[in-house]
Amino acid sequence: MTPVNEQGPTRVVLLGPDLDLRRRLRQRLTICGIEIVGESSIAAFSRSLAHGADALLVCLEGADDAELDALDRVSGERAEPMVFFESDHLDDKMIARVSQKLRAAANESRRAETAVPQPAYDPVVEPDSAEALPVWVLGASFGGPQALTAFLGALTEPPPAAFIVAQHIGDDFAEVLAQQLHRVTQLNVTCAAPGMLLHPGRVYVAPIRSRLAIDERGRFQLYGDHSADALYTPNIDEIMATIAARYRQLSGAIVFSGMASDGAQGARAIQDAGGCVWAQDEASCTVASMPETASATGAVTRRGPPERLASELPRHINNLIKRYRPEQTA
Repeated sequence: MTPVNEQGPTRVVLLGPDLDLRRRLRQRLTICGIEIVGESSIAAFSRSLAHGADALLVCLEGADDAELDALDRVSGERAEPMVFFESDHLDDKMIARVSQKLRAAANESRRAETAVPQPAYDPVVEPDSAEALPVWVLGASFGGPQALTAFLGALTEPPPAAFIVAQHIGDDFAEVLAQQLHRVTQLNVTCAAPGMLLHPGRVYVAPIRSRLAIDERGRFQLYGDHSADALYTPNIDEIMATIAARYRQLSGAIVFSGMASDGAQGARAIQDAGGCVWAQDEASCTVASMPETASATGAVTRRGPPERLASELPRHINNLIKRYRPEQTA
């Protein structure tokens, strides 16, 4: 039997261009205890449609250019978390997975609404901190989407860490990358946005043009623009240095497939802060220049194919947290 949310059913607005697919999704999700409170095409979405909704389910199957263009507007207008779906094959496993993601997104949204503001904490985590959050940068360029897909898809035991994807990619493709990665992993994947709080078990795709910072409350702030002639956007070195300065010993990074040397200076910054740097091995890379250059700095402590790094990371992070969170005493 499907478990019932203690705060009532998860209320969802269903968006997508295919009317018949929306009908079938509505029927299947309703059986799973998901309440569909509104639906429309992506282009027809309005804020009034989402009144009382806990989350938006966006079905991209059959979406044309007009619908994809409208997705940018919806992303900018939404207050609710978004879950993406792209398939017309509604088997039980797929429906269960979508339902689980919708409930998780809704529960997180409800917690955020009712949470009592907590005092800011120093990201230079001392051993007596109970709120330690490891943050890892996943840096990639050419061949990166395949490596990231393999890595995130292999995280069958999502570690209690937040991940920031810094992938060299065109201006208009960050949302598309987030959608692609979201479909292959148990973790929720979204684009970083101003004011968004970092949570363990979530993946945030870094903006392409805007620079990224994290304030004292652990929330994303975006500022300025990279110059029009910037060689790499997003700048992996810059993001790694930001995370190293903010999270110190709890910072980490994995340098995946890519050309040139972006990530090498950032690897040194994380090493100097007491954090950890891993890299994809040469044999599994499409292009190995980035991980090879990072390794040449001496900062990289472990290499391997994406799937193996994913299998080893949860234990590493759990052991790391134990060192910075005190044992519970009676």
